[in-house]
Amino acid sequence: MSLESVLEFRAGDGAWYSVRVELEGEEDEEEELLRVKYVGFTEEEDNKFRASDFKSRTEVEKFKDRFRAVSVQVQDSDCSKVVTGNRVCASYSERDDDVRFYDAFVDAVERREHARKQDGEEECTCIFILSWLHGPNVGNLTTTSIENICQVQSSAPIDPKEKRCAKRTVTKICPPEVGRIASHLERTMQDTDLGGVGSQYVVLLENLDKGLSPLSVAEFIHRETSISPQVYVFPNLTSEPSTQGALVLDCEKKFQKLSDFLDNSNHIIMSSRERPWVIIETMSGHNALRASTWIQTLNSQRMLQQGSIGRNKLKVVHFGSEEYERARLLKDLFVEFFNHQKGLQKRLALDVGKIMLQHPRKCSVSCSYDSD
Repeated sequence: MSLESVLEFRAGDGAWYSVRVELEGEEDEEEELLRVKYVGFTEEEDNKFRASDFKSRTEVEKFKDRFRAVSVQVQDSDCSKVVTGNRVCASYSERDDDVRFYDAFVDAVERREHARKQDGEEECTCIFILSWLHGPNVGNLTTTSIENICQVQSSAPIDPKEKRCAKRTVTKICPPEVGRIASHLERTMQDTDLGGVGSQYVVLLENLDKGLSPLSVAEFIHRETSISPQVYVFPNLTSEPSTQGALVLDCEKKFQKLSDFLDNSNHIIMSSRERPWVIIETMSGHNALRASTWIQTLNSQRMLQQGSIGRNKLKVVHFGSEEYERARLLKDLFVEFFNHQKGLQKRLALDVGKIMLQHPRKCSVSCSYDSD
């Protein structure tokens, strides 16, 4: 059974492609095959998925989330609809003959007075700063113009005759074929506890001592809270005085308890080198797209952790003490520096964007999708 409507599918490279889906086999058969057919590509490029490919309900949910309705290119006259915080699908090309579409958040917008083309049509000249979620620029800020931005239609209906996937508590749309293969997998798992990873919760930390051992952090947090998160300490440049780290949990209750401990006005966590910890961001399963991106980054740090064997003393300094007042001043100073640095990064991205718009490459990039 095939689905004629064109959908978007996020492939293994993180890019979104126009696809049709086809289910091979009968519903009562043991093993159905879901074929994802890329529009404009040959059959050799098709992806094939079977129920046995999925090991947990979480994997099924993540797979369904890789489908959505086709994104719509933003017109020049509608640029006001693209605002800070929006998730968009934007084009990016490393080569003139290879344009791909990746998700990004709109980090900032520089509004400009629109121009008029020779035919009288409105032309948007605004500059959009994007924070990329996937692709070669993941985690980076770049600038772009309106013709490279599409609005994500994740909650728009695909076809009036199609049904929403069963057992969903949010208005996510997916092809019926995906729902069928997911339902088949659900049935096979009803009497089996397959475990799997649940929702992820992440706390990102700044101003950590260089060479800090993840084991020292884990022991300190467990001693203070009885919680045992996964701990990651990131590598840094030799010129940087401190480094970043992350704490990862899969339980909302423990995440809330840990957050309350870390972000408590009655105390501050200090290292033996007089560095107060600073929380720069928390991410939860309710923001799964961003969280999953960070989780992939964090997982790549596992090998680095094995070499961190040094022990570092950490302590809690309490309100009213001289140590606390010193820690508060140092923390405020670091936060001011951190925010100033973020402002400079945005300014750099904006200035780069201006230069690129004034001296563009001679290539044409379209955000349209083939729906034939």
